[in-house]
Amino acid sequence: MPPSWQLRPYFHSASTPYWNVSGIDHPAVDALVDAALEATDIPGFASALRALDRVLLWGYYQVPIDALEDARIVYWDKFGRPEQPDEMYGEPFPDGWWFDEEKAGRIGVGH
Repeated sequence: MPPSWQLRPYFHSASTPYWNVSGIDHPAVDALVDAALEATDIPGFASALRALDRVLLWGYYQVPIDALEDARIVYWDKFGRPEQPDEMYGEPFPDGWWFDEEKAGRIGVGH
């Protein structure tokens, strides 16, 4: 999904420091955010976002992210490999992984 409402709070100079944590205050950034949000078609929106990206990269802004000290990721492996010698597998991805019905069944994932 391309950004939309998030552009103004994250990058516009009129935003609060709570959202605009990088302190971006540049008229070109403000104009491009406004242009993107006021675009009436996809090509205009995409052009404004590409230009905004270039200006943000040119400005070397550091955009800190909020992160927990420890990563909290939950996953359940639903993939497997048939029992074959390693030399039987040409490419590790996507040819080297197979959907495993038994593993997927434990979490209710259909094929």
